[in-house]
Amino acid sequence: MTARHLGAVALLAALVNLPLGHGLVSGRDVPAGLVGVTAVADLFLLLVLGLGLTLGRRRDRPLLLVAETDLTRCRPAGRVEALPDGRWLVEGDVRDLGADWVEIDAGGRLVRVALDGHANPARHQQPVRALGRLADS
Repeated sequence: MTARHLGAVALLAALVNLPLGHGLVSGRDVPAGLVGVTAVADLFLLLVLGLGLTLGRRRDRPLLLVAETDLTRCRPAGRVEALPDGRWLVEGDVRDLGADWVEIDAGGRLVRVALDGHANPARHQQPVRALGRLADS
């Protein structure tokens, strides 16, 4: 879940609680029905926030591979495929890179490839193909 999502949930919470907060600050009596509706809406927003944080963490965890060959440029694609010999083929755009790793966006699936001494000819947002094995967790 990004900062934008958290900001949207905070804004919704503020809007839902605005009538209740105004009533309390102005010293007016707040109807019990308004308190109940606000409490239910707050619980719903907490549920949405909790689900978003839980599911967002699972999705953002990249698949970790160790390259067995040099990475190669390829046509734009987005795929992650387990091969019969236990290796994985990944094709996608370079999302981020470091001195000894590359992060590939393979059609919505994030894959981090440790280069392990192999070459990477691609730069940011260029399509690349990687062949490797799963890293030990």
